[in-house]
Amino acid sequence: MTERDQPVLFGPYRVVRELGVSRAGPRWIAINERTGENRTVYRVGSSRDHVERRRLLAALERAGSVSHAHLLTVDQFSLDNTGNVWAVTAYRGNQEGLVTLPELADAKGGRLSPIETERALEQILEAVAFAHGQGLHHGPIDPEEILIDRHGSVWIELYALPRLLDGLDAFNEFLVRDEVRSVVAIGYKLLTGLDAEEPRVPAARMFKKLDRAWDRWFDRGLDASGGFDSAGEAFAALPSRGGVLADSPVVATRPVRRVLSRFRRSSVVDR
Repeated sequence: MTERDQPVLFGPYRVVRELGVSRAGPRWIAINERTGENRTVYRVGSSRDHVERRRLLAALERAGSVSHAHLLTVDQFSLDNTGNVWAVTAYRGNQEGLVTLPELADAKGGRLSPIETERALEQILEAVAFAHGQGLHHGPIDPEEILIDRHGSVWIELYALPRLLDGLDAFNEFLVRDEVRSVVAIGYKLLTGLDAEEPRVPAARMFKKLDRAWDRWFDRGLDASGGFDSAGEAFAALPSRGGVLADSPVVATRPVRRVLSRFRRSSVVDR
């Protein structure tokens, strides 16, 4: 990326520095000079074709139409005079930048405790179930798309937006299963530090006295020919919930729960 590619001013936002590239496009941290708030600015596309630009803006509007405690969605979007399409979200990082779920696990020695893993999975599955109930689907979720804020809560970055930008709005039961299966795989990696590939090491071998319900949950959720039918079913079958299966999605938003209460840092700019 050249220096000329980086915006300096975007509406009321003054760009501070790069934040790497997301699945939807390059991103920067910016400060709203009117309010002093830190924001994340994304360049999600570029086109001088009016039809294509309308399609991109429609995708942003659709992806930003949902609000949930664990979905990092678009708050604002706009065009510039060169044809670039920009999106703005809340900033969920710390003074060093954005923190992904894999980075958090690395900071903990490569894996999380069962309690921490289940809390992260609860938040992810709640968000996915809610989005599915609104007709939005992301497809398989990459762990790098899950951000951790200063309070230890998880945020799925720009949920559904990459698919919508690619013109992929349709979904079926196989896409749903693949998406939920990807969340189960994330949970397995968080708990064991290993990729969820066959032959898979039972999680109970990694922790003494680990509830065997974890292995039953992974076996069901990672079954290549089956898996959970929905995010709600996967949520209801989590070990602390007794492995009870349910077809109805989890759509109620509960107070944000902390994955790591001590994983806190100050914001980029203290105000």
